[in-house]
Amino acid sequence: MAGRKLALGVLAAGLFLASCDDPEPLRIGFIGDLSGPGFDIGRSARNTLQMLVAERNSEGGIGGRQIEVLFLDDAGDPETAKAAALELAAANVDAIVGPFISAMAEAVVPIINEHRIVTLSPTVASREFSGIDDYFFRSSGNLLDTTKDFARHQAAKGRKRIAVAANEGNPFFARSWLSAFESALIESGGEISLVRSFRSDETQGYSGVVSELHASRSDAVLVIANSVDTARLVQQYRKIDADTPMIGSHWGTTRSLIDHGGRAVQGFEAIQSYDLEGTSERFIALREQYGRHFGRQMDFTVAGMFDAVAVLFAALERRTNFSSLKEAFLNLGAVKGIQYDLEFDSFGDATPKGYFFVVRGNEFVRE
Repeated sequence: MAGRKLALGVLAAGLFLASCDDPEPLRIGFIGDLSGPGFDIGRSARNTLQMLVAERNSEGGIGGRQIEVLFLDDAGDPETAKAAALELAAANVDAIVGPFISAMAEAVVPIINEHRIVTLSPTVASREFSGIDDYFFRSSGNLLDTTKDFARHQAAKGRKRIAVAANEGNPFFARSWLSAFESALIESGGEISLVRSFRSDETQGYSGVVSELHASRSDAVLVIANSVDTARLVQQYRKIDADTPMIGSHWGTTRSLIDHGGRAVQGFEAIQSYDLEGTSERFIALREQYGRHFGRQMDFTVAGMFDAVAVLFAALERRTNFSSLKEAFLNLGAVKGIQYDLEFDSFGDATPKGYFFVVRGNEFVRE
């Protein structure tokens, strides 16, 4: 199975290859969920990488070398993610983009460290990966600082007792995110009134989860889950309670939240690292480019991938000045991102910004 996935990845990447007379291409691996519960993040990330690599190859590649991408689907399964990392190591890739959730990163990081492959994720934010000198770089590394801002923002609205539904499928992220949120909420005079874990395959359609959340009589309900599960849980909750504010984490805010949630997610509040209403020329150009290529509106993953790829390309360009790609990364300084500059600390983590938004109509609108 894993071998077949690698072959499919090479076939997809072949769209970007030049003639066989050209210098040996740079090889980038991709590990993301393209068919499991986090498929929305994985597919947005894949689409963005395809688009940006094709654009860069049309401009001559990097250092006169075309870029080849080997796409692997981890299917949201840690064992499949491990197999993907091992196959990319055997393929001698120059770098890896992904994985995109913390549970998959937990499986992959020991392998990429063993093989010394620089791996860059635009979305993994669990604190378990912080402060470690390794080969795992995160452009969303200090995301939890903005999570605390979101908790303070909720407390300022008078939401002092908050019930939580947390998906068990990504425990590293859920624990880290909730810990940061809760600490800031307590500092603001609030409390977590209930924590209810659940799985994506809840046999009762979340009815038990919803009943417990509603029975807590909290000021708001926080859902820490992927976008599809968040949308479905909100839909069930709205059948019995149309008024209690519902809020979410960075994880659950792709376009699938709106696509699957429909009317139920109107008014849903969350936080993200980008402003989808951005008005800069570069941001508008990316939004239009993505829409032309894929016939879909861009989401936060697209913006995050743009920044991750910009950093990766910059490091690959500078690698000849250093002994390794890791050293090139750590000596990049500030790289201009789509909405703000990114700069990695000595442990390979950047510090993103945080924007509060609410779902209105078919859009994520800044508060």
